[in-house]
Amino acid sequence: MSKKTRHCLRKGRSCLPPRCKKNGESKKPCGSNRKPASPFFSEQVFADISTTDDFIALPPQDTSNKSVYSYAVVNKGSEPVLAQVEIGPNGRDYTIDVEEVVPTGATAVVVPARFQRFTRLLVRSLNVGKPTGVTVYFQSQRAR
Repeated sequence: MSKKTRHCLRKGRSCLPPRCKKNGESKKPCGSNRKPASPFFSEQVFADISTTDDFIALPPQDTSNKSVYSYAVVNKGSEPVLAQVEIGPNGRDYTIDVEEVVPTGATAVVVPARFQRFTRLLVRSLNVGKPTGVTVYFQSQRAR
């Protein structure tokens, strides 16, 4: 019990905030004027992608209004995968930002190191002639 609560009880006063009833229930539900957080979070799932010896580019993401974003690459196959993040200013011209090898049966989170308006992920088989399957999750939080 806090010092303030003990003081209130000794004086016979209510220690509850003005918005609370005497039984402790709220007169107005807390946070009723708040908007839900869900519009600030978004996710895109690219399921069951079969890799090849050449890079497969996922659709570009406009990350200009995102404060945090990442790709989760889930390797569901029997061969390792190379995941590569590219960034670019206009949705046409890209440069390599980050590369990561995702071992068999593992999940890797790939986060761009630098900022440009557009971001995309490319995946390919690490071993030539040995395709595998991946699922990619792009998750982001929008700047408020």
